[in-house]
Amino acid sequence: MIIRVTQLIGFGSRGFIAAAPSAPANTAVPVISGTTTEGSTLSTTDGTWTGSPTPSYAYQWKRGGANIGGATASTYLLVTADIAATITVTVTATNAGGSASATSTGVGPVTGLASYVTWDPATVTAVTLSGGNLAATNTGTTSADQGARVASASGKTTGKYYFEAKLTTSTIGGNRGVGIGTSASTYTGLGNNGTTGIMTFVAGSTWSMGSSIHTWSSWSVNVWHSFAFDLDTRKYWWRVASGGNWNNAAIGSQNPAVGSQVGGLTIPAGTMVPFVTFGGTAGAANNVITANFGATAFTGTVPSGFTSGWPA
Repeated sequence: MIIRVTQLIGFGSRGFIAAAPSAPANTAVPVISGTTTEGSTLSTTDGTWTGSPTPSYAYQWKRGGANIGGATASTYLLVTADIAATITVTVTATNAGGSASATSTGVGPVTGLASYVTWDPATVTAVTLSGGNLAATNTGTTSADQGARVASASGKTTGKYYFEAKLTTSTIGGNRGVGIGTSASTYTGLGNNGTTGIMTFVAGSTWSMGSSIHTWSSWSVNVWHSFAFDLDTRKYWWRVASGGNWNNAAIGSQNPAVGSQVGGLTIPAGTMVPFVTFGGTAGAANNVITANFGATAFTGTVPSGFTSGWPA
């Protein structure tokens, strides 16, 4: 549309043409800067836009693609709810010609303020560590129960915790597995001999206080498994992280989430630390079990009310 304005000057007139507004159009998306750690502040650029007159800008920060309530400034303070999530921001440009939006590339996953345990080199027996001390490889070839093992630090007596682990490489051996236990169970055996911990064997059974209390299918290689430990009620749940049933039971009959918590296998008393064992290797080395104690995003969903990871 062309607007012609006529201005009378004395006995004559003069006209000029004013261009109509043009709506904003994005030519470069917004860019987020800042450290993706809980408690840090992220900032965003507006991005690059065409359009006349010059647009004004509005902001909406998003967690995992969903709007974060009240996060409508050009900066955003990362909070606990952001841990393990990817953060983006959508900038909306508006002028008299209209409006348009553009979304940044995601940053993250966001890490928490807490540091998280790894396998502790000081507790190694016939095991080598790699991958930031999260991947444990057995080097021992004894068939004795718990012949090769390693534990973490940071023992806990209360609280609710979630972490994940997987069998990364499998050769042979029946007593490989992951669990939590006291220092005694970690170093002297947990299967037939141990009475002060609980663990799930790769072969498909869970033992607690020296007895087999639950069985299910054996682990597949490179599949993450979820471990949920409630040390307040001394209960334990396990499942395939990608969505298996807790404790391989009927849907809903086992659930660690606070508010709907049911079932659970009994955890012995005591101060507990995570551990892995390769006992019963039957002469085979080079099994690898890898843990994620919370420093990176999990495959599974952390149950409501549980701490994400095993903080140091």
